[in-house]
Amino acid sequence: MRNLVIAGTGGAGKETKWLAERINAVNPTWNILGYIDIEPGEGVVGDDSFVTEATEDLDVVIAMGSMERRKFLYELYKKNPHVHFPNLIDPSATLSDSVEMGEGNVICAGAILTVDVKIGNQNLINFNCTVAHDSTLGDFNTLNPNANISGACTLGNLIEVGTGAQIVQGKTIGDETHIWAGSCVIKNTKGRCEVVGVPAKTVRRFD
Repeated sequence: MRNLVIAGTGGAGKETKWLAERINAVNPTWNILGYIDIEPGEGVVGDDSFVTEATEDLDVVIAMGSMERRKFLYELYKKNPHVHFPNLIDPSATLSDSVEMGEGNVICAGAILTVDVKIGNQNLINFNCTVAHDSTLGDFNTLNPNANISGACTLGNLIEVGTGAQIVQGKTIGDETHIWAGSCVIKNTKGRCEVVGVPAKTVRRFD
């Protein structure tokens, strides 16, 4: 059994602990030590120094809604060669054998990733999301529950796809795009913007 800590004590952290427990029930893998947080609390085993100063192998899952915070902690923690970032995949998720992914990804219950899908690092693919054939996701993205990514889409980094949102086939979504819940994206986005509606339109730019 490998030692595992979860960075974050909010809702994402609690759900990630539950996910690790679900995996253990099928295939005992982790000794779940507890949470990492800057404030003491129930189940908290230490602050960031618990990870950055670890002298033995330690698996870490960064579980928080802020994609920017996930990126910051990933870059901080990975400086320690003893720290590893496993992919947590719910037993009920469906992934084809041709899926390729980096490290630190969280794939929740009911998610489906079909053929020739490529995923980078530290992505959160939430409950009942679908990612169809030949699509690519970069790093630090969040797909909220029931989001649907059609085939041959390309998503960059630090993108949030809202609950129930859809991206139609072959679209490219630029870095730091926020797609609001329930939206349907039918055009490419250049990034650093918010889009909303059916069909989705840009309502704010961050340039």
